[in-house]
Amino acid sequence: MNRTILSTTAILALASAAGAATVFSNNPAPGDVFTNPTTTTTNIFTPGAAVGSSNWFYTNVRNNGVVGIHNAYPRSGNGSARLESLQGPAGNSSKADIEYFHAPNGVLAPMGTLGSLNTLKYDWYRASGGTANADQHAVLRLYIDADGDMNTTNDRGYLIYERAYNGGGAVPTDAWQTDDVFNYFGAGSSANLWQVAFGLGNFDTAGNWQPLSVWTQPGGFTPAPNGRNFNAASAVYGVSLGVGSGWGTYDGAVDNVMIGFTGAPMYSWNFEVVPAPGSLALLGLGGLLAARRRRA
Repeated sequence: MNRTILSTTAILALASAAGAATVFSNNPAPGDVFTNPTTTTTNIFTPGAAVGSSNWFYTNVRNNGVVGIHNAYPRSGNGSARLESLQGPAGNSSKADIEYFHAPNGVLAPMGTLGSLNTLKYDWYRASGGTANADQHAVLRLYIDADGDMNTTNDRGYLIYERAYNGGGAVPTDAWQTDDVFNYFGAGSSANLWQVAFGLGNFDTAGNWQPLSVWTQPGGFTPAPNGRNFNAASAVYGVSLGVGSGWGTYDGAVDNVMIGFTGAPMYSWNFEVVPAPGSLALLGLGGLLAARRRRA
């Protein structure tokens, strides 16, 4: 599985802020369409990958994958983050992600620890049609630093949520879904997540899926045979949502991503298409007229 690799020095240009935020597309309606026809995977330094100065990026895009904040599937406003896989699974299959990296002072830093994580949810939409397996939908991943020390970079990976590892079955299509990872099986009963250990591979076999509540314990969990130990002290430093690879064709979207930690502000992001300049001017004029009416 490909992923974006960031060094401490390379991240200096980034900025971040906690709390609820609207992340706007780079372009007015219909929004952004970021794609890459080649087998070379894009990263945060690819021209056009940055979504404004939000610390969200269009990343890991290859083989005609498509990602962009777009108005095709509006959720809580005029847009959402659309994700498409246009070829595969045979040969060179598509992949596309939208990812957030936490760098409040221009340096990659923890959002919080796994042990303090208390909220993890998002909305997703899968359009009908396509050749991807019926149980697939845009996945949610957490970037994890195993020992919690951001000065060491050889102990990182993902924790990945998807319904396929929580009972399987065909997912709904043509309707927005909200998945609450902490309460997936009912209040206080968390969903299973699996690990990708960068440099070691994918640990997505039975027995290596574990409830989030296990990963967040002091002893955590170490996937067999040679995975990394993620535990309560491990640092969460980013969020990733995406589709592919090997899926076949797929069209869908994500929105309203929420992640929270005990004793810290909630992170919440809503993806919207930036209004056209003319629309902004009209909105400003409307506000001015309303203010004049109130003073009259």
